[in-house]
Amino acid sequence: MSYAGPFQPSVVVYVNGSSQGDDRTVPSDIRAPRNPHESAFDGDALKADHVARAVPLSQRRVQGRRVDPGKLAVEWPEMWATYIRAQFSDLRQIMQAFDVSESCARKWWNADGGCSGRHVATAYAMHPSAVTSLLLAAE
Repeated sequence: MSYAGPFQPSVVVYVNGSSQGDDRTVPSDIRAPRNPHESAFDGDALKADHVARAVPLSQRRVQGRRVDPGKLAVEWPEMWATYIRAQFSDLRQIMQAFDVSESCARKWWNADGGCSGRHVATAYAMHPSAVTSLLLAAE
């Protein structure tokens, strides 16, 4: 068996029942490039579209509550520490429940840092009502 060259995967997307070679139904900014070294997507056009559709921070709401990502980033370590201290009595329990190091457990206990999404998901699986009331409660 001989190897002819690098593997070059390709993805074919048919839009609105179009057939191969029918570029009329594909928006101009996502047509396949004519040059194989050219990007298939116009990143600037996609970013502009995303920005145009984005919800302003002042209008973001979750369960009727206004969400301010900046404020949440500042307050999250203390919120997480409040949950941790309410549900666990020592670092060993935290380490076992979340599969984290002693250093990480201590940081959480002391509100020196937050956690990743997998830890929030684990917390919710263990204590759904506590997570809802302590971490997701209305302001």
